[in-house]
Amino acid sequence: MTTINQPVTVEQFMQAERHAITGVFARLLPRYHATHGEGNAARYAMAVTNILFSLPAQEMDRRFLESHREAVEKEISALKDDHEIREIVSETITMRIVFASRQRGCSQKDLMAPIETLKGLGLFLQGGAIPTPRSFLVKAEAFFKASPR
Repeated sequence: MTTINQPVTVEQFMQAERHAITGVFARLLPRYHATHGEGNAARYAMAVTNILFSLPAQEMDRRFLESHREAVEKEISALKDDHEIREIVSETITMRIVFASRQRGCSQKDLMAPIETLKGLGLFLQGGAIPTPRSFLVKAEAFFKASPR
């Protein structure tokens, strides 16, 4: 068991990142059921989640995105009013940079690409308090637990 004074491990960060990603997907899914039907809701939620977190898409997801790009972009744009999702995505990407630079020492350009993507989408929240690794763990878990199941 870790205490508040112990550093956050990579494994703990990865679990928190999964909580954030799963929480965003879980929040988008019911919205997209209403707008895109049950058959496509999960694909829309996955496409949007992958883009927000700069995650690689599986082949099937890539084909879906290619044929539904305009609708997916419209859904991403609609998230500009969703402060909670924007905040957890922004903080997750920020913490990913912290842990990646700690582990791999990636080039600044490589590390900043996901933030630049979010900025380009008009979704990156900046100017707020920068999360600590420990506060991010707590926030990501709370976000996940508050998401629909």
